[in-house]
Amino acid sequence: MDASGAAQKTLLKDNLKQLIAAKDPSVTFSKQNENDHTSKVSSHFSTVFLNNKKQDFVLCESCMLLIKYKHATGTGGMQKHIVSCSQKNFCSR
Repeated sequence: MDASGAAQKTLLKDNLKQLIAAKDPSVTFSKQNENDHTSKVSSHFSTVFLNNKKQDFVLCESCMLLIKYKHATGTGGMQKHIVSCSQKNFCSR
């Protein structure tokens, strides 16, 4: 996928992982504001953006793993990840 295609739509997980590993400046992250009415689960993750376009993934701040997430389908994937996360640092936050 070329750069113009990447700017048009969301990327596959492997493509996004490669960009993150390469510290590509087109990939940015954003935390939810704690004052927003969001799930407590969300506080352990950052939203992933590519060229300022929100992607269908969040990044676990404990183990740096990408988790599939869409607002429409909820936080179930994030909740399952917290239970199985290899770093288990969630209790200290």
